[in-house]
Amino acid sequence: MAYTPLQLAEAFLKAGELPDALDALNQQLAVTPKDDDVLRLRAQVYMRGGRAQFQLAYTDLSSLQDKTRDDIFSMSVVLEKMGRLEEALVSAGILKNFFEIDDRLRERYIHLLHRLERFDEARAAAQLAAQQHPDDWRWRQWVGDLAVESGDDKAAADAYTDALAIIRARYEFDFNAPAAVLENAGGDAISLTIVASYARLLVARGHVLRRLHYFDDSEADYVAAEKLLPSDAAIPFNRGLVAALRGDSAEAESLCRAALASATPALRAHLIESLEEEPDFENLASLLNL
Repeated sequence: MAYTPLQLAEAFLKAGELPDALDALNQQLAVTPKDDDVLRLRAQVYMRGGRAQFQLAYTDLSSLQDKTRDDIFSMSVVLEKMGRLEEALVSAGILKNFFEIDDRLRERYIHLLHRLERFDEARAAAQLAAQQHPDDWRWRQWVGDLAVESGDDKAAADAYTDALAIIRARYEFDFNAPAAVLENAGGDAISLTIVASYARLLVARGHVLRRLHYFDDSEADYVAAEKLLPSDAAIPFNRGLVAALRGDSAEAESLCRAALASATPALRAHLIESLEEEPDFENLASLLNL
């Protein structure tokens, strides 16, 4: 049985054979140049082909006669990849009427506002989403993250606390068990993702509580997160920062030195940079010979 160029292209695309998929699609478009399905598929190939082909993907998507929500979403993604953030935001904004039925669209809009450093607008959009979806912890996390960007640590702590409470109420996990234990016990991807997200929220709240000088609460969050992600060297490093702020130089040096020794080179460089940027930790940096 003979296969059509479109069928061949789909098979090549699934196999990751992008040049062959592109050849087959070009053959089909030579016969039916305005076929939306073929143009849509060729845009997918271009999007996977690297930076040099992003404009070609955008051209194909723009030429579609009957654009779907997914098409406009893809146009926004391509524009962002090309660094055209304002245009990407406009494209995402076209879909505002669908925010209530497609969280993915709303989150993209907030993400782009955040990338454009339009934090007040992003924060307002996230707060509205949190009000409309009170049982969805992800919007509370966005509210917290954007409050941090706006310098409102108290609001961030409240938002992270709400997000953590929603997760605990919704999911029946042992949030004191390391993620590795869940994985070894056959935990599914969703479970592992939720546990990791819970740990990251604890770390995020630990950061803002540290800046608010609630050192006991900050330490407690870091300790709880470390139980879930024991291989993350950044967590004991942050515990060392809390110890330094409490005036316990020996504990601070011990925790930070051990964390730096176990960190990957990239993480180690990041932790050292973050330490050097904070004047409160000059003494600790000296103890660590940085």
